[in-house]
Amino acid sequence: MNCITFILKLTMDSIVKVEKKDSDIANLLETSEKSDLLDPVEVDLCDDDAENETEWSQQQGQSTNEITWSHQEAMAKFHAGLSDCLQNDPYLNNLPDSITLEEINLQISLEHGQAITVYVKREDGQTLPVVVDQNGTVWDLKKAIRRHMEIKLTREGGPEYISWKSVWKSYWLQFGGDKLTKDEQTLKMYGIGNMCEVSFIKRLSK
Repeated sequence: MNCITFILKLTMDSIVKVEKKDSDIANLLETSEKSDLLDPVEVDLCDDDAENETEWSQQQGQSTNEITWSHQEAMAKFHAGLSDCLQNDPYLNNLPDSITLEEINLQISLEHGQAITVYVKREDGQTLPVVVDQNGTVWDLKKAIRRHMEIKLTREGGPEYISWKSVWKSYWLQFGGDKLTKDEQTLKMYGIGNMCEVSFIKRLSK
């Protein structure tokens, strides 16, 4: 966990430094524009500080020259470091290299007991391990299923769009023989906890 936090902090520090660099450039341009409007007397007074300004500019140049990463380079280093951390982390080493930040947060929530894994059995027999908040509702579970499937299809090159509105019009989720008909009801109220299995069941035509 600590290595991931370190990499995230390193990346954010780089972004802040790059943003600061852009801000310094903007300030210099603004100062330059204002200097064009100075009176001759004011310009003479400014000349007395020319040496100090040159020294300051050199210092700024030295500090900004330390920033050598572009955004793409920073992200590449981040993902490389993250991949190494995942491989060596006993809790996260089963996650793919193309992991998203949301997936990392969900795994951390699992380790802290703030989330549960619900196994969702599809009509074709495939079972999906879906992570959802331990106090989540049926609607939260449906959103978690959608999130899981979208990430899965993106990685596997599946269809880019699924009409989830049509999915929920055609199927119920079922647990222990009970249909999860109330989206606002908590999973606990249906008796669903960690490692439980729910399944898709076809809605009957009216």
